[in-house]
Amino acid sequence: MNIIHKSDCDGCYVYMRYLSLFLLVVSSFALSGDGADSEIRYELDLSINYSKYVMSPKDIEWSNKLVNRLGYEGDVLHFVLTDIVLVEANKKLSGKIYQSVENPGRYYVLTGDIGIDTKLGIIGNAGAGGYSMYSPKSKKFIVCFNCGYGIPVVRHSTIYKGPIYWYGSNHIRQTLR
Repeated sequence: MNIIHKSDCDGCYVYMRYLSLFLLVVSSFALSGDGADSEIRYELDLSINYSKYVMSPKDIEWSNKLVNRLGYEGDVLHFVLTDIVLVEANKKLSGKIYQSVENPGRYYVLTGDIGIDTKLGIIGNAGAGGYSMYSPKSKKFIVCFNCGYGIPVVRHSTIYKGPIYWYGSNHIRQTLR
């Protein structure tokens, strides 16, 4: 039977102290949970007057056929293209922001795959949580199934019908390219 003497473990205690200190320092840089942030700053102003696309009967028919073809039975949101300007790292972009027809406080930002809800004050990455989005070739509107709120964006201003900013990526959803 081997007996461990205190003198045999002196090095172990020193090692454990350094390991504990290292783990404490490393863990202090970690954020809990998931976040959809990146280093690109985005800005838009929802308080400025803007125009938006109006879906035609042909567009509604396209949406209904899509729902039937895919056998989807849940709620459907339609997002229509607006002329709201998106600022990406001080560069102005147009044709990137859509507004929900059924819930006008909800917006979808194509660049970065971002969902915004001004009524709830939420901004998140739409690519998470099961969003399923389709658009005809015109890209004038988007049909959205299972529109939840995705992974939250951590670094952002207050979300309301005014100027807002957030940090995200410039990823564009494959089905909307």
